Amino acid sequence: MSRDIVISKALSWLLRHGAQSEKLTIDKDGFVPLEEVLNHRRIKGTRASFEDVQRIVDNNDKKRFTLQKRDDRWFICANQGHSIANVNGHDLKLLSTREDLPKEIIHGTYLSKIPQIIASGGLSKMTRNHVHFASGLPKVDSDVISGMRNGCSALIYLDIDKILGQQEIKFYISKNKVILSPGNKDGIVPTSLFLKVVKRSDNSPIAI
Repeated sequence: MSRDIVISKALSWLLRHGAQSEKLTIDKDGFVPLEEVLNHRRIKGTRASFEDVQRIVDNNDKKRFTLQKRDDRWFICANQGHSIANVNGHDLKLLSTREDLPKEIIHGTYLSKIPQIIASGGLSKMTRNHVHFASGLPKVDSDVISGMRNGCSALIYLDIDKILGQQEIKFYISKNKVILSPGNKDGIVPTSLFLKVVKRSDNSPIAI
């Protein structure tokens, strides 16, 4: 891996998952003082400087991070993907009308996972704070840069009409255009909101 990828992966782990356990100061939007991040052993081990972090934030292909200056101090956050309790993510917008919602909401997964997803009643946020979706297909829709792994072999499309017809389950969009949902009280986006499940390779339907 290149040095920038090593630094980016270390930043992702700290800002999404490790900040609290590593005794870093993190606010409800996920921002951590940059000096604390640069002084953490994982980042110090890469010898990352402010300039390195700034370059990685600016050039990250999925726009995973935000740098913010407050008075004379710099702060950094991951835009989504948190597993830390009480951290929602930076600048999330609630999607509550048809105009707010994208034309498609798609969760990328693997063919081997589909039976487990159906048996459990839907998509679980598991250890994270949200289930992640894309607002289209990466590399097909030019505006879609994040929201699913490139290697996903199955696609779960949600039904926009059913989303609008219920109140329990909220959907948000992050700064880097990832669609996020905390799911229901059990942390699940249920199969009742699924429109279709297809193989990514040829768009053929998968029975559910």
